[in-house]
Amino acid sequence: MYRKIASVVGISVLALSSVLLITTNPAHAESNELQEQLEKLHSLQGTFVQEVFDNEQLLQEAAGSFYLQRPAKLRWVTDEPDASVLVADGETIWFYNPFIEQVTLYTQADAMEANPLLLLLDSAANWNNFEITEISSVAVSDTQASVMQFWRVIDPQSYGSSLTLGFEDEQLQQLVVDDGQGQKSIFHLRIEAQNEPINDEQFNFKVAPGTDIDDQRE
Repeated sequence: MYRKIASVVGISVLALSSVLLITTNPAHAESNELQEQLEKLHSLQGTFVQEVFDNEQLLQEAAGSFYLQRPAKLRWVTDEPDASVLVADGETIWFYNPFIEQVTLYTQADAMEANPLLLLLDSAANWNNFEITEISSVAVSDTQASVMQFWRVIDPQSYGSSLTLGFEDEQLQQLVVDDGQGQKSIFHLRIEAQNEPINDEQFNFKVAPGTDIDDQRE
């Protein structure tokens, strides 16, 4: 299930996972800080460039566009050659593969329990499932006061994979997905609008005639 969900953003592994110690109180505090950062984000729209690395070697590049509306809606479109569309409408995740003309449906709540990427959409309900750590604050340049702040999100029940979020001036600029086994995807975001209204049609997936439907919802 999660391989298909991950593939829409170019990730070639299943769920994020890691074997870690139980989260301590300071980590809970950092979780609250990241949640506060995300609470300022009501909607985002823009484009992305993705780089996929395997053991530090660049394997692939991709690009696309996205619309995000918290707390529960996302449209993520990856362009050719590996085109795909993911739509989360608040109840169902629709994953469309145009190459095979198939759309697969998943229950969104189940996906959010196991995929830290979808925490961007989530309320506080599922945050206790993950360990949150502020890993660094890096100056963007010597001539500017701007600072990149990075947070790492890890599932304590998994095997070393993580999601890292990078903010600059309180704006989400970068996502890094590391599978813990040598493969890493870096998403460079170009934000075109933040906290602006988004037409709800962006989160309404319309099944084209002739499309095969694979309903995995329980």
